[in-house]
Formats: sequence, structure tokens, C-alpha cells
Amino acid sequence: MRIAHSSKEMLAIFSILLFSSAGMSHLLAVQFQIVVRVVDQSPNARPLNGVTVFLLDYRGWFLGAATTDSRGEAVFAVSPGTYTVVFYHFVSLYGMEAAAVAEKVKVSQTVTVTDRSVLVNLEVPLFDATIELVTVGGAPIAGAHVRVSGIIVGYTGEDGRLTVPGIPRGTYLVFAQLRELDVSPDSPLVVVGSGVYRLAASGISRFGLIFTTQVGQRLQGARVILERGSVTVFSGNTDSQGEIATYLPSGTYDLTISYKGIETRKSLSITTDIEERISVGFIELFGQVFTLMGFLIWMVILLPIVTVAAYLLLRKKKPPPPPPTLVRCTLTQKSASTRPRPSSA
Repeated sequence: MRIAHSSKEMLAIFSILLFSSAGMSHLLAVQFQIVVRVVDQSPNARPLNGVTVFLLDYRGWFLGAATTDSRGEAVFAVSPGTYTVVFYHFVSLYGMEAAAVAEKVKVSQTVTVTDRSVLVNLEVPLFDATIELVTVGGAPIAGAHVRVSGIIVGYTGEDGRLTVPGIPRGTYLVFAQLRELDVSPDSPLVVVGSGVYRLAASGISRFGLIFTTQVGQRLQGARVILERGSVTVFSGNTDSQGEIATYLPSGTYDLTISYKGIETRKSLSITTDIEERISVGFIELFGQVFTLMGFLIWMVILLPIVTVAAYLLLRKKKPPPPPPTLVRCTLTQKSASTRPRPSSA
């Protein structure tokens, strides 16, 4: 006769004895299933994989626990009756450093099983909060590195946005960095549901530049350098539209623009979003750069040459004179009888 039991067997026997009044009757009369689907409250209702769901009877006594699969589903075998499915979830990592939101999230639902299996949806209050990081003037900030309550989220896109997935309701500090510059917003992120939350970065503005000639030609490939003292803060080249843009902390900068050997300098004070339009005193013609005076001199020199060349070309193409016009004449011979007679002396 076998008397000794393993630790697992002893634990199973203890569990059955402990819950004999509820557990034994439940195990002996299994007929149906309760399928619990656990999803978050993001726009796509993402299933939560690997979380634990608890099953209680109508008295609140524990009957069992199950873990959700990749579809977010946990399955319980039950007999007809009334049950409560419960999901406990500690606040996600975003809230671990914020004591104000470090609390449990509990979702439960009561379900009655009569003559068929039942599907239960548990919507956990976890949301997708999209942060839109902008300057004080409202321009989106691209490429900023963002952390929420110390947790790395990622980089903002061209529209200044990035999504913080699976975050509970609460208030969170947002840290943002752009090219090693702290641009963290002064206001916290207050999550009340899935949606877009616009936050203004502190101490940073958008600087835009349009580089043209005096006659409005936009110049591509001009070298733009912004300096503070002896430190180069930004450098880059204008695009095909003669434009360039960047984000800068508030302050005074020395602007230098170089283009085909010609250099332009200017001092700028940046306190908000600005778009500077700088025109230079030269003209680009056939890929060559001319100052306005140089262009006028060339025009004076070239104008007579062009005029003479045009005249010669026109003469060379002068049409030949028209052929002479032929006039048709008819000669009539008069008879002798009609000739006048000479008069007699």
C-alpha cells in the first residue's frame, strides 16, 4: 500500500480539502466553459497575453485561475451557476515611479451559466496615449527622445508624435531630449483615456530660413551655420527650395551663410518660432554668380554684341526679292488702206 506522497500531490490534496464545499461540487459537475477575453481600451482593443484571470463562485470563494493566451483568452470549465471572473493588474511600468498612480487596477464581471458556454469580455483600463510634442509656437518637434516616468518610449516622428501604449489613467512626468538638449515640457501628461495629448516643449523654438537672391531666385546648397560664441550649434545646407529648418534653444546666435564664395553674416535673437527670409545682392545666371553691379556691367557689354549678332542673323535670313512681273502685250498690224496718205504739195 502506497502511503508516501510527493509535495505536488500533498498540495493538490490540501487544496481539495480546503475548498471541498465549493471545489468538489464544481469539479464533479463540469459541463460548460467560460471563455474570458482580456483586452485593453486602446482603439484596436489589443488582447493581453500572459495575464492571470481568477474564477470565483457566487459566494466569492476561489475556484481556479487561468492564464490568457495570444488571443487574450482564458478558459474555465464550469457547471451551471453564477460566477465572477476577476482580473487584477498592477499599474504598468509607467506608473511605478509615480506614487500617485501606483495602485491596483481591478476588473471583474459576474456571469450566469445555464445551458451553454459563455464568452466574457474584460476591458482593462489601459490606454494608448499619443504624445504630440510641439514648440511654444505649435510647430511639431521631430526626433526628440521621450521618456514617461523614467521609462523610455522612443522618438517623435515628423509630426512630433509618438504613442505610449498600455498606460493607465494617471498623471506622469514626461522627459524629452533633442540633440542632448533638455526640452522636457513643463506640464505633465494627464491620461484619462486613449487619445492625443499635446505638450509644449520648454525653452526651444523652430528656426526656419529661406535663402534667395534679390530677384527672388531660391538658392539650393547654401551652407548655413549657427553659432553661440565659439560653439557651432547647427550646420546644414538649404534644399531645392532654398529652405532649411531646425530647433534651437532660446538665445542669441551668429548666422553665417556661404554660397559659391559669397558669405553673408547676421546676428539673430530667437525667443519663439521664426522664419527668416534672407536675400543676397547677387544674381545667379547659367550657374554663375554675379553681383548686381557686375550683372549690369555684363549687360552693358553683352547688349551691343547681342544686338549686332541678331542683326546679322536677320540679314542672313533676309528673303530673296520677288521675281519680275511679266506684262502681256498684243501687237496689231494695220492695213495699207488704213494708213494715212501723205499730203500733196
